[in-house]
Amino acid sequence: MIKYLLTLVCFLIFFTSCNSEPEPDRSHEKSYIRGVVQSRVAKKVENKHKLYASGFGFWGARCYEELKISFEHQGILSRDEARFLIVDVAADFLEEVNQDEKIRPHLCQFPYTIKNLSIPIFPRKNGFKNPTHPDYVVIKLHDGTISYKTELEGQKYDYHTEEDETFEEALQILREQGRIPEYFKGYKV
Repeated sequence: MIKYLLTLVCFLIFFTSCNSEPEPDRSHEKSYIRGVVQSRVAKKVENKHKLYASGFGFWGARCYEELKISFEHQGILSRDEARFLIVDVAADFLEEVNQDEKIRPHLCQFPYTIKNLSIPIFPRKNGFKNPTHPDYVVIKLHDGTISYKTELEGQKYDYHTEEDETFEEALQILREQGRIPEYFKGYKV
C-alpha cells in the first residue's frame, strides 16, 4: 500500500512540475539594463553633476516596473540644490530609458514615468562620513515623491526628520525659480 501511495505522489509531483511554466531566463536582459541603460545614465549624471553611482537595481516579476540607481554626492546639499539635482537626474534617467527601443518590450509600461524610478542620493561630508541633522543624509525619489531625510549623530536605521513633497510640487517650485530641466518643460503639473 505504501509503495502505491509513494508512486502516486511521485507521479503527481512529476505531472504538476511538467505543466508549470518555467521562469524565463532574464540574465541577458538584466545585463543589458545594467550594462547599457543604467550605465549610460550613471556616466551622464557623473559627468554633469559630479555624482557617483553606488548601486543599480530593478523590480518586477515579468516586466520591469521600477528601475533604480543610487548615487553619492560629495558635500552638503541645500533643499533647493537637492530638489534641482534629483529632478535633473530623473530627467536624464527617463530620457535614456524612454528613447532606448531595445528595453521597451521589458518595461511594464511605456513611456516610463517618475513613478517607475527610484533614485536615492546620499550626500557625504569629508569623504565618506554621513552628514547629520540639519543636513540631509539622503534625498530620495520613489513612487513620485521626493523625501528629504536627516539623522542624528550615531543614530542608525531611523531618520530624525523626514519631509516629503510630490514630484509635481518640486516641479512647480523649480518652474517658479526658472530652473526646470528641459525634459520637464512641457510636463503638466
